[in-house]
Amino acid sequence: MDTSQRMQRSWRQVAALAAFAVLMLAPTTQAKSKKVSDYFLVCRRGDPDFAGCVKRSIEDARPRLVKGMPEVRLPSIDPLRIEQLEMQEGQGNFRFLMRLKNVSVTGLKDFTVRSIKADWALGSWVLDMFTPHQHFEGQYEMEGRLMSLPIQGSGDATMDFDGVTTIGELQLKNVTRKGKAYVSVDSFRWKIDVENAKSHFTNLFNGDKTLGETTNKFLNENWRDAFDTYKHLPEEAFSQFFTELQNRFYEQFSIDELYPE
Repeated sequence: MDTSQRMQRSWRQVAALAAFAVLMLAPTTQAKSKKVSDYFLVCRRGDPDFAGCVKRSIEDARPRLVKGMPEVRLPSIDPLRIEQLEMQEGQGNFRFLMRLKNVSVTGLKDFTVRSIKADWALGSWVLDMFTPHQHFEGQYEMEGRLMSLPIQGSGDATMDFDGVTTIGELQLKNVTRKGKAYVSVDSFRWKIDVENAKSHFTNLFNGDKTLGETTNKFLNENWRDAFDTYKHLPEEAFSQFFTELQNRFYEQFSIDELYPE
């Protein structure tokens, strides 16, 4: 092979590498060019009806939230996956430690936003949401006391909630990165109430069928007391999940992109 042929071969190799580099970089370039309006209705922070716009934006995005938007790091909210929850209660008739693992929550796809109060200057939002039904399932470990009866077990757990009202109290803060202003969730507190609740735990008392059925029956007959005891479990789960969810989205766009003047 003479010098001319070697040079032509080298240039072909360079061209091939360049083409490969372009293909590899193309998704990155495309990701950087994403716009908020591709996913949500954009609300201007100077809009007199800013809260109403946010409400419409959330409701408009519901099908996409249910499906998930991985290109902006938003997973599906139905089913909602939670790796682990832990609850400890030391007062009243229900005193126990319970851990839930591999939790799946369904029913969030049917949420409606009843109202939103938003004060952009203070960074405080209050969301009032309603879901007709939510279903939790996962694996549990529990030990403690129910009334005067020692209770323990490990197995499968299901919880069903009807008529779920959720009040989300959201506090935002401004952060600066590389000379640009961004918004971040400082705190997100959820308060949950339900019209009815049912639960079922398998393998209570190491599989004692009689004690297990009696305990499950007691919990469901006294669901209000039971729910008021453990409701902070889903409250904390949703608080943590939606804080992480919003911050993953917010960190990708500046305030001027999210909520322009």
